Amino acid sequence: PKCYDILGRALMALGMADEAEASLRRAIALDSSPDGCNNLGVLLKEQGRLDDAIAAYQEALERDPRYAAAHYNLGNAYRAKGEMALAAEAFRRAVESDPKHARALAALGQVLQTLSRSEDALPFLERAIVLLPDEADLHCDLGNALQTLAQLPAASAAYRRALQLNQIGRAHV
Repeated sequence: PKCYDILGRALMALGMADEAEASLRRAIALDSSPDGCNNLGVLLKEQGRLDDAIAAYQEALERDPRYAAAHYNLGNAYRAKGEMALAAEAFRRAVESDPKHARALAALGQVLQTLSRSEDALPFLERAIVLLPDEADLHCDLGNALQTLAQLPAASAAYRRALQLNQIGRAHV
């Protein structure tokens, strides 16, 4: 099963989606591990098959309810569908399963901000920045939340840091 899973990921990277899907489905049939289901979900999401991807992530979570990567990927699929409340719940579960999952922390903060819940978003964005201090977009997201909460000096500092990181990033290109 592990070889079918690895082969499926390699075929996915090569753009051979049909072959990748067949290999991942074979891995899933042979093993109770959630990895094949999660990887199949990634492939299906890349193809725009969001409902199928959601089903694959949910199957991964049936196999391991604390699989942070599957919760995170499920959140991204819901966010792509515009289902922000479901996305927030999936990201929250990813963070509960892995409190240092930086991308899940950032995504939860972003989705809560989208849901006009800036006060709830703030601690997740701040925790994400501790783990991803050089992410300019994340500092901008923090600035947006702070601005919404009328914390203008802190918002200004976050925006300045985002601009500084963008300039550093351009200098290295």
